[in-house]
Amino acid sequence: MSDCEKILKQLCQQFQCKAWVCEKVGRRMSYLAPLKAGEERYSEPMVLFEDDRFVLFVQCDQINEEMKSWGWKVVDCVRRHFDENYQPS
Repeated sequence: MSDCEKILKQLCQQFQCKAWVCEKVGRRMSYLAPLKAGEERYSEPMVLFEDDRFVLFVQCDQINEEMKSWGWKVVDCVRRHFDENYQPS
């Protein structure tokens, strides 16, 4: 997932935020360990991007359209990685 990690780190550097990706598992969310970047902030986590399978959380002051675009890139990368590497048998 190194490509996804790079995009996530770029997002955090550009917007001075902390971000992490979770996978939806039924009613719960499972944190994806390598997909966490940025400095700890003392603010409420917000959903930057969500689809039917993944959620990208951020801690930041404000979300804007450019940040949402980066969030889409991160989740799209994660989705492609899972689709390519974790096919059901």
